Amino acid sequence: MADPGFTDLEDRLARWRATRSARVPRVLVVDDEEDFLELSELFLAADGYGVVKARSANEAMSEVKRSPPDMALLDLYIPGGDGFEILRALRSEPSTRDIPVFATTGADLADVQGVLRIGFDGHFPKPVNWPRLREMLRKLLSP
Repeated sequence: MADPGFTDLEDRLARWRATRSARVPRVLVVDDEEDFLELSELFLAADGYGVVKARSANEAMSEVKRSPPDMALLDLYIPGGDGFEILRALRSEPSTRDIPVFATTGADLADVQGVLRIGFDGHFPKPVNWPRLREMLRKLLSP
């Protein structure tokens, strides 16, 4: 049985792949923890992805306007807003509405299905399972 959270994702990925350039895929990582940002950058860059880091909602949206990412990992609770707000903004822009967006948080998420219902494509609890994330990136960002 297919994961119900990925039905809409498959449609959005098809639209995104049709317009994607041949450049290195870029992942936006939004988190207020410097250690997590650094670890994410090391992990993602080692796999050949470009990394854009942001520590707040405002910084994230400035980076998105400068150059839309191909995927986003959003902490749900950050200064100056939250991951839900960034998700709504990404989904409202034509250049980013179809990208995969995942929640990352150390908070206890009792309702993971709720995260999917509001528009996230999945959830990576902290500490992040990097091999699982690597597998997801390869699946989603491959040509």
